[in-house]
Amino acid sequence: MTNDRNSITITKDEVMRWSSDAQATLEKTQEICSNAQSSLQLISQEITIRLPEKLEATEFLYNSYIKQYATVSKQIDMINRNLQKKLTDVYFDFDSVLNPSLNQLNRIMKELEKTKVPSFIVTDGSTNKSLLDFTSIDSINLLKENIEIYKSNCTKAKISVDSEIIKINELSKSLVTKKTSITKTFDSLTQLKIDLCSTPPEKLVESNSFVGTILRENETLESELVSILQMQTNHFDQCMKAVELVSFGNGNDVNLEVLRNDVQELPEVFKELTTVYDIILQNEERYQKFIGPKKSNIESVTTTIKKELDLLRDFKTEMYPKMVILIDELAKKLNVCSIPIIPGKSPIETYSETLQELTSHYVQFLNVYKTKYLSELHHEQYTYPRKFLGKLTEFLYEDIYGIQFEESERRRKWMSRYGKFIPAEFKLPGENELPVVVQIITEGLENVQNEEGQKDEVAVKGEERELIDLIKGVHI
Repeated sequence: MTNDRNSITITKDEVMRWSSDAQATLEKTQEICSNAQSSLQLISQEITIRLPEKLEATEFLYNSYIKQYATVSKQIDMINRNLQKKLTDVYFDFDSVLNPSLNQLNRIMKELEKTKVPSFIVTDGSTNKSLLDFTSIDSINLLKENIEIYKSNCTKAKISVDSEIIKINELSKSLVTKKTSITKTFDSLTQLKIDLCSTPPEKLVESNSFVGTILRENETLESELVSILQMQTNHFDQCMKAVELVSFGNGNDVNLEVLRNDVQELPEVFKELTTVYDIILQNEERYQKFIGPKKSNIESVTTTIKKELDLLRDFKTEMYPKMVILIDELAKKLNVCSIPIIPGKSPIETYSETLQELTSHYVQFLNVYKTKYLSELHHEQYTYPRKFLGKLTEFLYEDIYGIQFEESERRRKWMSRYGKFIPAEFKLPGENELPVVVQIITEGLENVQNEEGQKDEVAVKGEERELIDLIKGVHI
C-alpha cells in the first residue's frame, strides 16, 4: 500500500507485524510497569505510612515500658532497702547494743562467782558459797536462753530473706540488662524517627535523608515509566490505525513513515524501560538493605518490650505483694520478745536495757557487799555489842552500886534514929530489903559476852578476824 502523503509502499503484512510487535511489547511494558509500580508503591507506603505508624507505636510501647520499669525498679529498691535495713539494723544492734550489755552482765556474774562467802555470814551456815549463789541465776539463765532463741530466729529469718534478696537481685540484673539492650536498639531508630515522623509525608521527598533521596529518585523513575508506557500505548494505537488503513482504507491520519521509524526505535525504548525498571529494583534493593535492619530492630524491640511488660506486670501482681507480706512477716518475727517490750523500744533495746538493769543491780550488790555490808556486819556483831556491854557494865558497877550504897547508909541511919519507934507490924523494908539486880538477860551479845580483858583491849580472833580481813580486802 502507498501512503499518499509520503508515497511510501508498505505492505499489509509489514503493518500487521508492527501491530503484533507493538502489542507484545506493550503487554511486556505493562507487566514491567505494574511490577515497577508495585515496588514504588511498596516503598512509598512503607516510608510515608507503615513505618511512621510502627515507629509511633514502638515509641508509645517504649515509653510505657520505661514507666513500668521505673515503677518496678522503685519497688525492688524499696524491698531491698526494707529487707536489708531491718536485718542490718538487727545485726548492728546485736554488735553495738545487745552483745556489749550481755558481756557486761557476764563479767559481773564472774566477779560474783569469784567472791566467796564465809559460812558464818550465811544464816544457815552453808559452806562453799559465792555471791553468785545469792542471785536469781535461774531467771538470768532463762533470759539468756531467750536472747539466744531470739538471735537464732533472726538468723533463720536472715537465711530465708537472703534467698529472696538473691532472687530479687537476679531479677533486677536481668531487668537492667534487658533495658540496656532495649534502649540501645530503640535509640538506633532515632534518626529514622526524625526522618519519617518529624517531617510531613509530603515534605519527605524534599529532605536530604536517604529515604528522601529514594523517594525523589523513585518519583523521577515513575515519571519515566509513565512516559514510556504512554509512548508505547500511543505507538500501539498508531499501529492499530495503520492496520485499519491497510485493511479498510481508513486511518488517513497515520504517517506510515513516522510509524516505521517508531517501530525501529521500539527496541531501544523497551531497553530504556528495562533500564528504568532495573534502577527501580536496585533502589528497592538499596532501600531494603537500608531499612531491613531497622525493621528488624523495630520488630525485635517491640517483641522484647512486650515480653518485658509481661514480666513487669507479673512482678507487680505476684512477686511484689509476696515481698510486701515477707517484709511484714519479718518485722513481726523481729519484734517477738519473751519479756514485755518497753514502749518505743525494739526487742533488742528491751533485752539490752533489762541486762543493763541486772548488771547495775549486781554491780551495786557486789559494791555494797564489799564496801558496806561487811563493815556493817562487823559493827552490828562486834563494835556496837562491845559498846553496849561496856555501857551496861559501867552502869552496873558504878551507877547502880553507888545508889545502893547511898540508900543502904541512909536506911541504916534512919533506923538507928527512928526505928525504935516503929511497930514491927508496920511495913518497912529497911536495910536488908534493898532493891537488887539479881540477873540481866541480854540478846545479841553472843559474839562479845565471853571476851576477857579490858574493853579497849579485846582479843580479836576467829570469825571476827576473818571478817576484818574481808573488810580490809585480804580475800577480795
